[in-house]
Amino acid sequence: MEGNSYRLALRIAGDLSVFGNRLGPRILKDYEIVYFPEGTGTIYTAKGIAHKLDKPCIVITRKGEEHDYRFDPDRPTRHLYIHFDILTETKESRSMPFVLQMECAPLLFTEDEVLLPNLIRHILKLARNKPFGWVQRSERLLQVAIEEMDGILAERSLLVATPLEPPPAITKVQEYIENNLHQRIAIESLAQLCGWSHEHFSRAFRKWIGLSPQSFIMNRKIAKACQLLKHPEYTIKQISYMLGFETPTYFYRLFRRLQGMTASEFRHKYADPRLSYLFPGAPVEFYQVNRKFKYPTMH
Repeated sequence: MEGNSYRLALRIAGDLSVFGNRLGPRILKDYEIVYFPEGTGTIYTAKGIAHKLDKPCIVITRKGEEHDYRFDPDRPTRHLYIHFDILTETKESRSMPFVLQMECAPLLFTEDEVLLPNLIRHILKLARNKPFGWVQRSERLLQVAIEEMDGILAERSLLVATPLEPPPAITKVQEYIENNLHQRIAIESLAQLCGWSHEHFSRAFRKWIGLSPQSFIMNRKIAKACQLLKHPEYTIKQISYMLGFETPTYFYRLFRRLQGMTASEFRHKYADPRLSYLFPGAPVEFYQVNRKFKYPTMH
């Protein structure tokens, strides 16, 4: 984009973690880049195609492009977003970067990328702290990020970098865990479900999921507990038994360790249904630049 006759105008940036719910369908009047630092079960739909955001990725939505987010109902979806416009200054303006054209696919997976996530994080840091000249610096960094995306697409000669999928055996185990959170789940039984040894299963699971099987199970149980705590008809003790804990004491201790607050504190703070889309303890930051922006708008 060197020597072009247009520039980028930053509108707003933010850092949110959303728990379930839906955003859209909506059509933006500007451009949006969203970085998802972790894979979740969130579904992004654009041009009639649904994309599961189960890998770290960047989602690019163009002006006028109808799209929809269905956020993972069982775990938080953190996303760092930047809204911007392209300002055309002369009639001789060159065509905009391919990554911002409607013909381009919306996803650019970033598992192997280092620069792009760091650029986005730094833009949000500038927007949060607002040092001298932060808007101009942010816009220049954003231009570099877009140039980098265009370069990656050109190098790969692909519109989407397809991520590697976990083996079917690991996916089968994940589904089994989700369907059996009410029980005690033995790692040995999961290994048998795959037809693997205990050691091989544990190594493979950590490689593909990033957590040990036991840590994954406990995280999923506590995520489910967060949902159940929003329903006043269940006592905390009942919830602990509903999730297969032998003693409420262990559940209380684990919940506090993973959530940073007691189950009672969680219920008091997040039982309000108007706050159900937010995930506790996660960043919720909005960085206004130069116009009013209503977000989140959940339907």
